[in-house]
Amino acid sequence: YGRLWSASTGAERARLGGHSGAVCALAWSGDARTLVTASYDHTLKLWDVRRGAAAAVDTLRGHGAAVTGCRFGARQQLLVSASRDGTLRVWDVRKRTRPLHTLAGHADWVSAVAFDGRRVVSGSYDGTVRVWDAKSGACVRRLAAHSGAVTALHVADDGGALLTASADRSLRLWSLADDGALVRTYRGHTGGVLCARVAHGRVYSGARDGELCVWPLAGAAPGDVDAPLCSYTAHADAVRALDVLDAPPVAAADGAAPCARLLTASADGSAKLWRLPCNGVAADAPPLLVGRKSAKK
Repeated sequence: YGRLWSASTGAERARLGGHSGAVCALAWSGDARTLVTASYDHTLKLWDVRRGAAAAVDTLRGHGAAVTGCRFGARQQLLVSASRDGTLRVWDVRKRTRPLHTLAGHADWVSAVAFDGRRVVSGSYDGTVRVWDAKSGACVRRLAAHSGAVTALHVADDGGALLTASADRSLRLWSLADDGALVRTYRGHTGGVLCARVAHGRVYSGARDGELCVWPLAGAAPGDVDAPLCSYTAHADAVRALDVLDAPPVAAADGAAPCARLLTASADGSAKLWRLPCNGVAADAPPLLVGRKSAKK
């Protein structure tokens, strides 16, 4: 099951039961009224969370294996899901019957997905990235992205750049505005990269060995980046997910460099909130907040 928490108090608001398998992904609609959960039971569930709790609205069925990812588009009625069956599906959550499109073409399971309402971008264990037209369901671009599985991807807020991460220990930055041209490769992780984000002129990544790295988004000259600006031993196990808070970097009271705030989640059972300097200077940066998995009763 999933859990719904209050961001202001940290109290648990609801438990999202109903799946017969583990919940491996979730997504909010843009208006924060609807939550979708994706599960190893091959289904997605829609939840109404407007009443301070959570009520199951419907179950979306159609995938033939675990559902590994889900994203709402800019238009909140459209949802895309990704699966270990090697396909993605585009749904109209108002109709809740069958998918509008099944996006097939990957040769292995789909491990990452992004959706802006117009384009679907998917990454797979086959090492490729595909860009799809959400309206027609057609694949409009295929990138031979990595020599290993694509584990994560992120489309920059302006829609012009795509960041991909891989089990081959590298990240790559692509131009979506220029026919998918490769802009830069980032190397330096000692473990497979599992999560990545572009924000505030920086690239942030987390890896299987527990390392968190900060990289330059743009260099003085085009070319590969062979070492991060700074790195941190963030967790005792794999960094499975990270996110950068939307708020702009905060200037320190002592006049030090502005800092960005990041959230990381790990296979070690903890989640951490960080404040990292945006100037790329390595610093002692203990987490601001640490949350840990509660012991089973």
